[in-house]
Amino acid sequence: MITAHELGHALGFCHKNPRAYHSLLAPNTVDMPSSGRPTKRDRKNYHALWG
Repeated sequence: MITAHELGHALGFCHKNPRAYHSLLAPNTVDMPSSGRPTKRDRKNYHALWG
């Protein structure tokens, strides 16, 4: 989970507000999805940034 979070930063993503939606880019591990996998919103953000 932490590795995926840090990879998100390497790809250019900033922390996301956990009150808005679940994301691996939440600033605290307790707010990240327990699966440790990117959420639908994470994938949508990736495609918006990288195509």
